[in-house]
Amino acid sequence: MHINTPLYRRWSGTVLVLSIIVTLSFLQIRTAAAEEIEPLAIVNGDTIAVDHLVKLLGETHQHQSDEQRSSFDYRRLLDKLVNDRIIIQDALALGMEEELEGELEEYRHNAARKLYIKERFQPDLEVSQEEMMEVFREMYWRMQIRTVSIGTLAEAEQLIEDIRQGASMDSIARAVSYDSRRFKGGLHKKKLWADIINEFRDQAVDLPVGAISNPFPLRDVYTFLRIEERSVADTAEFQMLSGRIRRDLQYEKRDEAWLRFLDSLSRAYPLQVDSTALNAIRSDSPNLFTPAFMQGTATPVFSFDDELLVTDNDLRQEISYNAMQSASDTFETHFQASCEKLTQGVLLLCAARNDGYMTAPTVDAGWLELLHSGLINIYLQEMIASRIVFSHAEFEEYYNEHLEDFHESDELKLEELHVHTEEQVEVVRSRLEGGADFGFVEKLFGAPEEAKLATGEWASLDIFPDVVAEKLTPLGQGEYCGPFQIEGGWYFLSVKDRRPGRLKTLAEVDPRIREVMFQLKFNDLLENHLQILKDNSQIIYFEDKIEELLGSE
Repeated sequence: MHINTPLYRRWSGTVLVLSIIVTLSFLQIRTAAAEEIEPLAIVNGDTIAVDHLVKLLGETHQHQSDEQRSSFDYRRLLDKLVNDRIIIQDALALGMEEELEGELEEYRHNAARKLYIKERFQPDLEVSQEEMMEVFREMYWRMQIRTVSIGTLAEAEQLIEDIRQGASMDSIARAVSYDSRRFKGGLHKKKLWADIINEFRDQAVDLPVGAISNPFPLRDVYTFLRIEERSVADTAEFQMLSGRIRRDLQYEKRDEAWLRFLDSLSRAYPLQVDSTALNAIRSDSPNLFTPAFMQGTATPVFSFDDELLVTDNDLRQEISYNAMQSASDTFETHFQASCEKLTQGVLLLCAARNDGYMTAPTVDAGWLELLHSGLINIYLQEMIASRIVFSHAEFEEYYNEHLEDFHESDELKLEELHVHTEEQVEVVRSRLEGGADFGFVEKLFGAPEEAKLATGEWASLDIFPDVVAEKLTPLGQGEYCGPFQIEGGWYFLSVKDRRPGRLKTLAEVDPRIREVMFQLKFNDLLENHLQILKDNSQIIYFEDKIEELLGSE
C-alpha cells in the first residue's frame, strides 16, 4: 500500500470536454449483504475497487484495435478513476448536483417504469394452430379489384352510371383516371385480403363479384372500385404464411393484454381529473401552433398525489409535440393521444413506486451513473472550459508556426497507362521495374482508345479514390504506382510533376486552430487544477493489487 498526496501518475487529458464520455468507474451501492470490496485506491475515503477498473478495462477494449490494446498504458485508466472521483467530490461540495435534479428525477421515473413493465407485464403470447388457421381463412384469401379515380363526386357518379349502361371500365380508367393504375385500365394485382388498404376493404367487404362501389374520397380525389375476382384461402399457402400470422396474433394478444394491464392499474390507482383545466386546454385549440398555447400552468390536470401528477403545462407540451409530428390530425386526436400517454405514465409510476421499483438496485445504479457523469461534465464546463480565452495574436502565432499543416493536398501532373489483360499487366510491371521509361512503355502496351483519368493538368490528391491517393502520396517525380483495377482492365500512374497544395488562409483554418488551442489550454488548465485538488487530498494506492492487475509502472 502506498499513500500519496501529490500526483501518483500524471493524467493526460486527450478528449475535448464537450465530447467527453464519462464512464461510471466507481459505482458503489452499499448494502448489508454487499460482497467484500477489493480496493485499488482510496480517494478521500471513497474506495476505487478492482471491479471498477475491470469494468472500465472491458469498455476500453471494445473501442480499441489489437494494436492499440498492445501499446496502451492501462495504468492511465486507474488515473482516470482517481481523477473522476476527485472531480465528483469537489462538484458535490460545490452543490452542482442541483443543476441535475430535473434530469435525475426524470431518469429515475423512466427507469422505474421500464423495470416495472419488464418484470410485471408478462403476457401469455402462446398461439394455437387453430387460432392461426381461423385468421388464415378470414384474412388470407385473395381478391382482385379495378379502380377509377376522378376529381369530383359528380364526375364519379356519372362514370359509374356510364359503366352500368355498358361503357368499358377499362377504357374509362385509361382515359380519365387519376390514379397510378390507369395504364392498366384500373386493374390491380390480385392481393391477399390482409394486404389490401382499409379504404378499399371498407368498400369491398360486402360487394359481390362484378359489383361497383359507391364513390368514396381517397387522397384528394373520388374513387370507386369494382370486384373483378374473389378466391378462398388456399391451404397450400398456410405454411408459408404461418410465421406472419403468428406474429400478427402475438401483437394482437400483446395489445389486448396491455390494455387489461393498464385497466387493472387504473382501478388500483384512481387518478383525480380536473375537467375544468382540460376544457380550458381544449378551448385554446385555435392557438395550438402559437407560443400562447405553450404558456401553461402548474395546475394538475391528472393526479394521484402531490408527487405523481400531470400538469397543465405538461399536457400542453405533449399536445404541441404531437401536433408538430402530425400536423394533419385534428386537435382532438392530439389531445386524446397526449392524455392517454401521460396518464399511462402516471399509473405506471404509481405502481412502480408502490412496489419499490423507484429504489431498485439497477435503477439506483443508473441514477448514480447519470449523477456522476453529469457532475463531471458540469464541473469541467464551469471550472475549466469557461476559463479558456483566445486572442487573435495567439491564433496568428499558431498559424505561422504550423504552416505546413494548413496546405491543401499536394497537386500532381500524371501520366496514365491502361491495359486490358492480366498478361499485359505483368509485362508492363516487369518493364517498369526494370527501369523502362513510363511514356515509352505506355506507347508500346497502352490502350490508346481509353479515356484518361489524368489529362496532364494539375490535379489535387483529393480527387482520387483513397486507395489510389494512398499510393500516390509518397511518390516523387518520375515514380509510378499501380496497377489499379477498373472495369474492363487495369491502369498504372506515373508522377510527371508535383507541387504543394494551396496554403489556406488564417480565416479558413480558424475553426481548426480554435479546436486545437482549446484542447491544449483545456489539458493544461485541467492538469493544473487536478494537481491543486490532489495536493489537498489523501490518496491511498494499493500497489500490490495494482501491479497484479496492470503490471509495474
